[in-house]
Amino acid sequence: MKNTIKMSLAAAVAVSAFSTSAFAGSLEDAIKDTTISGKVEVGYNWEESQVSNSAATTNADEWEYDIDMTLNSKVNDMITAQVGFQADHAISITAGQNTDNSKTTDITLTKLNFTAKTDVATVIVGKQGQPTPFLDDERGDGIVALVPAGPVTLAAGFFTGMNFAVTDQITAAAVIGSIGSVNASLWYLTASDVVKGYSANLNGKFGPVNVDLTHTALDYEGVNNTVAAYADAEASLTKVIASMDVDAVTLTLGYGMTNDQDTHGRGRGVDLENGDHDAKVNFALDDLELDALNDADAFLIGAATSFGKTSVSALYLDGSSTASGSSLKTDFSELDLEVAYAMSKNFKVSGLYTTSTVTTSSIDTDHDTLQLSMKYKF
Repeated sequence: MKNTIKMSLAAAVAVSAFSTSAFAGSLEDAIKDTTISGKVEVGYNWEESQVSNSAATTNADEWEYDIDMTLNSKVNDMITAQVGFQADHAISITAGQNTDNSKTTDITLTKLNFTAKTDVATVIVGKQGQPTPFLDDERGDGIVALVPAGPVTLAAGFFTGMNFAVTDQITAAAVIGSIGSVNASLWYLTASDVVKGYSANLNGKFGPVNVDLTHTALDYEGVNNTVAAYADAEASLTKVIASMDVDAVTLTLGYGMTNDQDTHGRGRGVDLENGDHDAKVNFALDDLELDALNDADAFLIGAATSFGKTSVSALYLDGSSTASGSSLKTDFSELDLEVAYAMSKNFKVSGLYTTSTVTTSSIDTDHDTLQLSMKYKF
């Protein structure tokens, strides 16, 4: 949600300077076409891990604080300026004591760009979030162009300064459009000439059922990986998720699978960044993900409903995978239970409990987490 609000003097001066550059003008004129949006979140996370053949139990507690803010300012009838900041702070707790020695929180510049909108194209230049489905919240410095072409939109982008495992720059292109009631997109990506691949998505409503189908494939060409077997690897992940409303309950069914190469396996995964399981191409719940698993498949089932301002949901994931180059099989399952209370349309209190089990060679690794959060969006 975005609202035009009165800003502090410091923020107003900053926006005034940013929007007007070297041209002098009144402060009121500088901020009257400026909107601000973002979120403030306070969270507490607890987790416990237990291995069946070990008496040791690992516990962890952590407080998390997150502030995101974006300012959009109209420069003229064609140009819009955008500035974004983020401040994250985590405080770990051991034996009831705060073990975080940092006294300050660094503020990160997440966005600083200009958007030009014409009848021919929309072009965004500067620091911004990359738009591809291969990464979650990765940001970089670059340019994105969106060109309407009849029933489809053509997109292209180039980014440098990326900060993830495989490469530091990406080039991407996409075709996005609709076919009747079905939305379709096709993304192609190259990353520093060592990773190339595509992701195709179809989603739409067929009668009472919403269906989302995605297939992603990447080819890692001589990636300098510490695991030699991952060099020149091919990775693919296919997933389909269907949902429908039955009275006041939303039911969800899903299936995902990865490729089954016997030699090179999954490589670094189809989302380019280890642990980035929120990328759109991945198939995951809060703890477990398919992206980094070889010869894996998993089923997902879930249900959600609401009672006034309170919503509850349950998701269950069950699957297995085979280690690359061997017959070693791993079984895994996860159950997520979430309760959320929307005190107002922009403030929510929620709790998420997750329990997962991973079984390899008759050894169970159990992992339980509890996440409590309060989130305000503006």
